[in-house]
Amino acid sequence: MDKTYYVEAAEEVTQEDVEAFNKGIVLENENYKTLPAKLEIIESGYPSKCYVTIKEGKFHQVKRMFTSINNEVTYLKRISMGPLRLDETLKLGEYRHLTEEEVNLLCN
Repeated sequence: MDKTYYVEAAEEVTQEDVEAFNKGIVLENENYKTLPAKLEIIESGYPSKCYVTIKEGKFHQVKRMFTSINNEVTYLKRISMGPLRLDETLKLGEYRHLTEEEVNLLCN
């Protein structure tokens, strides 16, 4: 299931980084290559702002992928999981129960 994150990175994210994510990243100090991921640059510079979509969910995977390209995640927020998007009306720490329709979307 696709998981999409909003990311702010300390260093500039480049087209070369986009291509590396598309091929999959070998995680630093590990013998593991991630599945291809989509990296979309929203704003280049310091910090860079982007969206990352991954298909797997390894422990701190997005942060570890950025570390492997010599960058650091300074802000990370999951904005969607599969067909579900984050409810922007929720405040920090708040939650709500999924609707029956949302549960069905996740189960199919």
